[in-house]
Amino acid sequence: PGKTAEEVRAYHKAFWAKGPSHLPDFQRILKPIEKTERKQAEVHRISVAAAALFRCFSNPWEDLYFAYAKPSKGEFTAQEDGLLLCLGHTCGFGNWDKVRLELHRLPQVKLDMYVLGLSAPELGRRVEHIMRLAEKEVAERQKKSSEATQRMRETQSASLVQLKNQKARLQTVLDETARKRRRVAEVQAKRARLNSLDRTALFEVRPQYLTQGIPKASERPPPPPPHQGGKATMLN
Repeated sequence: PGKTAEEVRAYHKAFWAKGPSHLPDFQRILKPIEKTERKQAEVHRISVAAAALFRCFSNPWEDLYFAYAKPSKGEFTAQEDGLLLCLGHTCGFGNWDKVRLELHRLPQVKLDMYVLGLSAPELGRRVEHIMRLAEKEVAERQKKSSEATQRMRETQSASLVQLKNQKARLQTVLDETARKRRRVAEVQAKRARLNSLDRTALFEVRPQYLTQGIPKASERPPPPPPHQGGKATMLN
């Protein structure tokens, strides 16, 4: 008390730097400090869990519930535990007087004389208990969410593999179809060339057929000489 923030930071630094060598009972002093730090870490952890569970519901004041918070000897209902968790989150851990004040204003518990008769420390113990349970609830929800995400990824991966296989099979069919089309085109081209060669050969050979058996002009006998004047002598 009465120390400034700068003085506290300086003391903290000096304590950890010089304490082990200058303080003979350093270990005895250290134990409650470590205990307090563990408690602070736990409070922070369960407060974060309570906030996370609070955000899981669109209307937590009516709908918040968690599987691990069981009614305590019939004294707290599931709804009351949900309300206490909401109050622990909104009022802050350790503000048990404020939690008790706000609880008395809620219409959901106005007829529950047992809950209304609890002191602030008694309510605080219950709030702390269910906040620890909330941490377990959040961890379970995260585990299920992680498992669901993993299953979704595995399903997507399997779908991608199946899609790739289908694509490969389709590509094989397309390649085979293209190969057959090229083969058909090659056959048609060869057939067209053969037809063209047949027509050319026909026109080249045809004159030989037309002139077959007709002697050339040089091989023909000369024509008979023309008659010269007078009548032809009649042979007896």
